[in-house]
Order: sequence, then structure tokens, then C-alpha cells
Amino acid sequence: MLQIEQVSSFEKFRNFFRQRDGGIKGDGLLDKTEINKKIIKKFDQNGDNKLSPWEVMVAANVFQRRIVFNHKQIIEEKIANSNGQILILRQKKGYQAVLSKGAKFNVPFWNEEKTSFPKGTTVHFDKRGKLKYILLVADQKISGIDLHAGTVIELTDDGNIKSLNLWPETKLFGLKLSRGTQAEFTFEGLEIVFESRDKIQGIPYEKGTKVVFYYDEHVTAANGKVKQIMLGDKFQTGKNTYPRKTTLTFYNNGHLKSAGFVSDQEVWIKQLDKKISVSKDGGISFYQNGNAEFVHLVGDTEINGMTFANWNNVWFHDNGTIREGFLAFPQTMQGYKCQKHSVEFHSNGKLAHAWLSEDQEIQGFKCAKDNYISFYGNGKLERFTLAKRTKIQNMFFPEGTEVSFNENGKLFYAESVDIKGVRWIYPAFYENGRLKSGSLESSQKIQGILFPEVTKIFFRDDGTIEYVESLPKQQIIKKIPCAKDSFVFFHPNGRIERVSDLFQDYQYKGMKAKWDNPGISFHPNGRLGDITLLEPHKLQGVLFSKNSRLSFYDNGRLHTAELFLDLIIQGKKCSKDSVVVFWKNGKIQKCTLAIGQVVQGIHYPKGTELCFDKNGKMFDSSEPF
Repeated sequence: MLQIEQVSSFEKFRNFFRQRDGGIKGDGLLDKTEINKKIIKKFDQNGDNKLSPWEVMVAANVFQRRIVFNHKQIIEEKIANSNGQILILRQKKGYQAVLSKGAKFNVPFWNEEKTSFPKGTTVHFDKRGKLKYILLVADQKISGIDLHAGTVIELTDDGNIKSLNLWPETKLFGLKLSRGTQAEFTFEGLEIVFESRDKIQGIPYEKGTKVVFYYDEHVTAANGKVKQIMLGDKFQTGKNTYPRKTTLTFYNNGHLKSAGFVSDQEVWIKQLDKKISVSKDGGISFYQNGNAEFVHLVGDTEINGMTFANWNNVWFHDNGTIREGFLAFPQTMQGYKCQKHSVEFHSNGKLAHAWLSEDQEIQGFKCAKDNYISFYGNGKLERFTLAKRTKIQNMFFPEGTEVSFNENGKLFYAESVDIKGVRWIYPAFYENGRLKSGSLESSQKIQGILFPEVTKIFFRDDGTIEYVESLPKQQIIKKIPCAKDSFVFFHPNGRIERVSDLFQDYQYKGMKAKWDNPGISFHPNGRLGDITLLEPHKLQGVLFSKNSRLSFYDNGRLHTAELFLDLIIQGKKCSKDSVVVFWKNGKIQKCTLAIGQVVQGIHYPKGTELCFDKNGKMFDSSEPF
């Protein structure tokens, strides 16, 4: 019997396959009873745990260490033998075949069951062997669509339906489509170009333009509802009549979503109960409740007592109130004098933001002109720029400083401020008025530590340093070599809690920490929290290797050890790449065995996780899967 290593020609390939697949099965595939399972594992490309003829060709090329079968031969064999087809080779476009017997294909690709196609069906593959076209030889239902003989199905690279060239007249989702109609499935929906003017769902459409219909991602639940259409005649919906060539889009429930025009139009706006001029360049969109979402204006337009600028959008909330727009000229709104600029409103109608046209006294503050101002929905000031030096919560802020308040009226942010001789950039504040965070304008000593300029420091609400974000340069802080860009965390008592990165090796009571590993941490009492060893170190009778990650209780005893080597600890050989957990009294709490071992009179296999109580008595075990 031929071996795979002997397949050096097409004739030997055929003999090899006949010899091995010539038994009772003879199914055209080689399983583990017919060829070495290691070869199957290596060359099985479609995941069926068998080798097809084209996969054997690939294997032969590897074993011969030369090209016995070229790409063209492998692709032809892949197509022909897997589907029983008569091949007609097309050098440029790929391969076309007529099925000599029925075959199944994943059409569309998401089908759990392959779709069967009868003898005589014409199929076309590209040069990669991917199925691209199917010409139906008989009427057939595919993805819930009744298709007739002569229809051409075009497929995407991933096997989904891309388009249908219908033949002859076909009824698709309740739509009567003429012979030769092209139906395309895109991310927008089902797109069909109609060659004559007619109506769909009472909507007239324009000849030669595409109509888009809704369908779900699997195509099977297409409801035929219009998603987008260009009008072939005037069409009335509600109080508006839209002219020919208007492009309308609809929600899935049939409600109008938008309208785009070829010329400027007067459109009735439900929430305003009046018509306004809408530009052809931007059109209009609607919420599902019928209220306008936005309109693109033609000419300066008065809406609710305000005049908005020509050729700009006005947006509305879904309850009908104005959301935002651009003022046509300086105007007074809700008592505030505003520039010709953008304005926004909350859904309750209150002003959300604007630009002031002059200095104004607002809620006890002198607010600067030519600057942005914003308000909360309850009408309270949120953000503005000071027009003069102002005292806020016992701090003085100079003219031109931008400040922000929370909804309770408490300062929580400013551009800069001096606090006890220290200038902070972009400070944030707690409700109690204490500094929450800020960046230093210059080098300063804060709580006994000299920090360089631009250091950003975060504080707890009691005023103690919580952490420093991304150190601007490396420095020694409380004897710890803290790297540039590292985060340094502090306990409430001022001691270092954790340093994310070190810039050099660090030694603690004989243990050397690696600078290029996860940083180092400490307990509030100053004792070590965790460390990655630079070199071997003996602790509690165990010599831990370099790179071991150790953590400690606040009494100095080991808490956990992440091992890089198998180690004997308290009589148990513990596995590398596992974590050994210790009780606070030093005894093992949990470990994973590196070898099969007898523990307390019982043999446990390698990989078993053992759990012990504080007195060393085992109370649980978990064997490996």
C-alpha cells in the first residue's frame, strides 16, 4: 500500500486514494482508520477530522518538499471532488461547473443546514475556490425567498447573499418584480431598482431609482416595508405634501423619518404648528412621534421668540422643545444677553449654554462677555468666566478665570488658583471646599515631599495625598526610586502604599526588587506589601528563585508566593507557575503539587490543589482535570 511520502505524481495520488478509500466506506474521504491521525491533524483544513483529496495533495507537496500539485490543480480537485461537478476552467475569472449530481453549499453562510442544489445547477468559483454565483436550474426556496429557475444568486466573500438577478417574474416579500430585476442586499437593506414608475405601499416611486426595504440580518424576516424611496409623484403624509423627486426615509413601523429635497420647501412642523422654509441642502428629520428632530433653515427664521440664522440647523428634543441652534444676531434669552453664536437648551426649555455679548451679573457673579456660559437644567450656573477678581469659598480667583460649579452650587473646578502660596493649575474641589486634585505650576514641597512642576496630585477629602499621577520625571520619594510616568500611592498616614514602576533596583531588608517588573507596595506600618525578586532569596526556610512575586502580611510573614520553579515547601513539592498561599502564622494554606505525593497518609496526583487549616491539617483537595 502506498504511503503519503510516495505520492510524487497525479497517477500515484489516484492510486493512493483508491487503495485507502477503497474499502466498505468509499466515501471520498480518509479518516483515522485509513490514514495516520497525525497526518489528519496536520492537514485537515475544514475541521471534519478527515482528509479530502485536495488536502492529500497539499500533504503530498509537504512530504515531497516540492510542488507536485500546483494551486490550479488543488483548487480544481477541491471543487470537483467535494461536489461531484463537471468542470469548465476559465483562466481569468475562476472556475465554472455544472453539477453532475446534487450538492450542498452554505448559502447563506449563517445557515446551520447547508442548502441543497439539484443536478444541473451551474455554479461559479473564483480563483481561490470561493463560491461566487449560482444559476438555478429549478424553482427553489432559499432563505425564505421563493426563487424561480433562471435566477442568478451572487454571493459575498463570506457566503452571504449579495444580489439576486430575478428570472422570470418573481414575487419577493409581497412585491411583484419583473424579469431581469436586480435585487441587492446591502448594509442599508434590500435595494431594488424599478424600471417603471409605480406605487409601493401607496408611495409613488421614480423610474430607474432604487427603493430600499427593511430586512433582518438573516434576510428571512424581511417585512417588505419601505426604508428609503425617491418619489415619482407628489405624496401627502400628515399635513405635508412632498413633491416629486423628494427622497423619503421611514422607520421600520412606517413612520416618516426624514425628507431630502431637490429644491427648498415649506414644511409644516408639528410642534410649532406652522410651516417654515427648509433647505434642499440639509432637509428635515423626524422623531417617531412626528415631532421634527432637525431642520436646515432657508433664511433667518423666528422660532419660539428667537431668530435663528440662515443655512444652519435647528435641532429639537423629542418632546418638541428646541435643543440647539445658531442665533442670527445678538439676542436676549431668558434674561441673558447672548452673542450671535450657538445656543443650547435643556428639554425643559431652560438655557443650557450660550456666549455672552456683554459682562453680566448672574446669580451673584460677574460673568465675562465673549465667553462661554452654561447652566444646569434647574437653572443654576454650571460654568463661566469671571469678569473681575472674585472670592469663592475662601479662595480668590483673578479676572479671566474659568470656574465650574456642581448642581448644589459648590465650586468643583477652576482654571487656576493660589492656595496658601501654592499655585495650582486646573484644580478640582470636594464639596467641603478642600482641594481634590491639581497640577503644580512650579516645584513645591507638599506634605514634606518636593514635587517638580506640572506634577498632578490627588488628595483625599481630609487633605492627605492619595496618589500622584504619572510623575513628570524620575525621583526618589521616601527612599523609593520612582520612575518617570509612574503612579505613586500613599496611605492616609503619609507612608507610600504602592509605586507602579521603579527606575532602578531597590533593596528591602536583603531582598532586591526588580525595577522592570510590577512595582512595589507597602503596608501602613511601613512593612513590605509585595515585591518581585531580582535574585534568589531565602524566606521562612525556603529559597525562592529570581522573578518570584511575593506578597506579605503586615507582620512581615509571607502571604503568597508566585513560583517560577518547583519548590519543596513544608514537605510538599509545590508546582512552578502556581501560587502558594500562607496563613499569617507562616503555615501553608494552599498549594499545587508538582508531583504525585503522599500527604497525611493519602496519595494525590500531580496538579492536585491542597488546602490546609491554620494548624497544618488538610481539609480539602481539588484534583486536576
